[in-house]
Order: sequence, then C-alpha cells, then structure tokens
Amino acid sequence: MATRGTNMTSQSPILGNRYTGGATVPYLAGLPSPSNLTAYRTDIATVELDFPGYWGYDDSLYAYGYEAALNSTVYNVTCFCMRRQPCSCDRVYSRSYFANLPGKLAVVEKFQNYTSVSINGTLDPSLPQVKTANSGASLVEVGAGTFTIMAASVAAFLL
Repeated sequence: MATRGTNMTSQSPILGNRYTGGATVPYLAGLPSPSNLTAYRTDIATVELDFPGYWGYDDSLYAYGYEAALNSTVYNVTCFCMRRQPCSCDRVYSRSYFANLPGKLAVVEKFQNYTSVSINGTLDPSLPQVKTANSGASLVEVGAGTFTIMAASVAAFLL
C-alpha cells in the first residue's frame, strides 16, 4: 500500500470486485475510465481540503466527475487520481457502494436529497501490469515513470 495524501490506496479490490474509485479494472490516470468517464486536470489545492498531504511532485491531478441519481438521492461524485499513477475512478450506481466507502479514502457530505462524494481513486503504483477495459493499454514501469503502451489502433486514433 502507498500513501496518497494521508490516505492509503488499494492494491486490490476492496468493495466486492471494485477498487475504491469504483472501477473493476485499474487504468492509467488521465485516460478515459472503463465506462468512458473523461478526466480533467485540476490543481492540488482543490483536493487538499478533503485529502491533505502529499499528492506528488506535480502541481495537478486528474479528476473524474459524474452524478448518480438513486431513489430520491443525487450523488455528485468527484474522484481524484495522481498523474502517471494507476487510477480506479469510474461510474457506480449503487447505494451500498456509496454507503461502504472507506472513510480514509472518501469524504461523503449529505444535504437533504443531495450527497457530495469526494474519492481518492489513486491506486498503489506497485500494481502488476494491468490492462484497461476500454483501450487495450497496459501500465508498465520504466525507470521512475509510468508509461502507457497502447495498441496500434488506439495510438493511430489519437494521432
């Protein structure tokens, strides 16, 4: 396990088959999630109120956001991942998932029929090589950095 902020990240699924951020398959932060959530860059100051501590040497993180309407409650979810690290942020539509998020990895604030959820979705960088569900990309460690090796069709699409 590795420390992100003051929080421990996971190396294996901790909520059924889901990692803390909701994904069932880890992927490189910044790439679309398995359910095609897209990331946007945000600065560390945005996250430090909920998760104080070390967030890497870079001045920005990736954030993934979505809303989940379950019964009469709307969950406004923002999940954060450190750049160049394995990420677990993805859409989840399950009341039990939100009710069982680990307190050290998620901040849940309830207002009437609205719930704000902030999640640290960064995974332990020592994860073995994994494949993303949506792009065929693999995470591999090369020196001190994590690089993405993409299938030729995905690389051609991006160029």
